[in-house]
Amino acid sequence: MTWLDVGGRITASWHWSRKKIVELNRFESVESHTDAFALRTEILATRLYLALLTVVVVIIVFHLSLDVQTWTVAVPHPSQATYEYLEAQYSSTLKCSCEQISIPFRKFMTISVTYHPVCSSSFVSDRWVDMLFSPDQGDYYPVDFRASASGQFQVLQSLCGLANASIADELDTLLDDTALLSDQLINAQNLEVQGSVSSLFFRTSTENKFLRTLRLIRGTTAANNLQSAFQIPATLVLEKLSPDEVDIAVSANGLKNQNGTKLCLCHSQATCSINTSGFFSAVGEDMYGILYIPETRVLAFVPGFVVGCFALESLLQARLICLFNQMCVDIVQSFFVSTNTNFVSLDSTKTRFDPESTTVEMLVNELFVEQWLTRISFSQYYAQCAPISCLYSYSKRNDILYVTTTVLGLYGGLTVVLRLIVPRLVKCVRDRRRTPITTAETIPINDERRKYLSGVFYNRS
Repeated sequence: MTWLDVGGRITASWHWSRKKIVELNRFESVESHTDAFALRTEILATRLYLALLTVVVVIIVFHLSLDVQTWTVAVPHPSQATYEYLEAQYSSTLKCSCEQISIPFRKFMTISVTYHPVCSSSFVSDRWVDMLFSPDQGDYYPVDFRASASGQFQVLQSLCGLANASIADELDTLLDDTALLSDQLINAQNLEVQGSVSSLFFRTSTENKFLRTLRLIRGTTAANNLQSAFQIPATLVLEKLSPDEVDIAVSANGLKNQNGTKLCLCHSQATCSINTSGFFSAVGEDMYGILYIPETRVLAFVPGFVVGCFALESLLQARLICLFNQMCVDIVQSFFVSTNTNFVSLDSTKTRFDPESTTVEMLVNELFVEQWLTRISFSQYYAQCAPISCLYSYSKRNDILYVTTTVLGLYGGLTVVLRLIVPRLVKCVRDRRRTPITTAETIPINDERRKYLSGVFYNRS
């Protein structure tokens, strides 16, 4: 086969295809077999129909391709691993409904408390307190450490125990009687925040309750001039005026510094104190006068401790310096009846409080707590919540499958509408522009004439 033969076939195929396109009629009717005007109208309607169909389909495809759709997906009873994946991918839209909306804090939260080392040391034990106690305490000078130490350490022992008990009781109330209420699953980050807030509120409220009780005790003691075992604040004096009359007088005691420059009376200033405590060779005959430290009778000082009107007030102003020094502990122990126990000093590296500057009152204000540690278990919380389902949304452009199926779904209705409208529209327009002709001009159209007219229409249009 030569190139001329191939070229001739291509040319023939082109002319045949062109002719088919020109003569394409999607609205062929019986009338068009005999009426050239009707035939021309149907061919023009076919061309407009195909053009409109193509334009509309292209517009629909273009719109669907650029359109962004929002999809919502439901995941029933997701596992924690599934939830964590969804949280990482769709955190802004993810919502999970809990089966249990009230969850006690104990189910997923623990709070552990670390106390100041003195509260777990031997210095608040019965052995230490018993060693400090002596039935002859009344024979010592009232400001002597041997006269005040037993009372102060009994108070310290009580404060440590009360602080521990208060925290334990409040902790049980928080964890058992308080619940987290939410019908939606809370993510791990927000759960940590809520747990921290609850823990801080618990800590603050526990401290406030404890300190209110302590202030009540201090105020009651001072206002009523309650007598201590050592009668430092005041002494009651009974005076018989007559056989039937007895007068009760109060002899107020006071405290004076070594140099005599500061004087405070215990009945009016319950918190007054002598800033130095120690061991003295003086005895108790000066018990009912103005109490001060004799200059020449000091056997040893106990740094940090003070002597005041009441054991509680004295202790609150004290600093536990001596208890962190083994040499000081040994000196204190040497002035008491020997026991077979050697008491070991505290380790200053085990506390965040500076022994040199921290008073016992500062420790009490924080309930002797070194550290509050709150732990939140999201896994335990998730298990209690037991999500029924999780919903999340995401947006994306339509893929080719969606575009294709949508276009195919619309195509049938679109063709029906266009087939109803286009032929009538074209016929209406052509009828208005048509030049009236006589009946004689109407010529039957046979197959030969149709071919001729098709050629004429093609050449004219």
